[in-house]
Amino acid sequence: MAYVGVLAWLLDIDLDKIYQALNFHFKGKTKPIDLNFGVVQAAYDYANHSLTKTDPYRVEPMAATDGYIMADGNTAAALGRSTAGAVRRLVPDHPGFQPGRVAVEYLPILRRDSSPDGKNTYAVVQAEDELAAIGMAVGAGWAGLRSMTSTSGLAEPDGGVRRLAYFAEVPLVVWDVQRVGPSTGLPTRTAQGDLTFTHFMAMATHSR
Repeated sequence: MAYVGVLAWLLDIDLDKIYQALNFHFKGKTKPIDLNFGVVQAAYDYANHSLTKTDPYRVEPMAATDGYIMADGNTAAALGRSTAGAVRRLVPDHPGFQPGRVAVEYLPILRRDSSPDGKNTYAVVQAEDELAAIGMAVGAGWAGLRSMTSTSGLAEPDGGVRRLAYFAEVPLVVWDVQRVGPSTGLPTRTAQGDLTFTHFMAMATHSR
């Protein structure tokens, strides 16, 4: 948080905006908000007394996003599959994938029965790995449920399950959350590898 305070001073960012961001992030919990904002304030005061700003750059609020819904891709994916029109839905996900974690926040709000008892009209299953998750999605589709799972990169180990879905004509939706790295160095560097693999992953008889 120290660099946030210094940056706020350098770019003339209103500290009230920083506090609002902390309040949103920590969901109104006073103790972590005050602890972090105290560091921001101390760093801001230090920069104000010890540094000399020589550049002309400032940050000003703009109204360019008024009337727009602001969301990241994971939130958009979670909201999309939560409101896709399924009466009963299964969401199998590997625990490490953000769309599944975000969906858990919105499903209790968006996927409840309108009856007085307000029963849930969804099921979330935490799969042990991607292979299990895609297998659950295919099984749910075979049973007549609309289902979706996500992956951080389609791989050959689950290719057999995808081909099973194709030959059995089972609906299958997989959200490919492409990693761009360099989280692990060369293996996940920014590339179009996921897009290429997704387009050409099928055998000749598969429709694309």
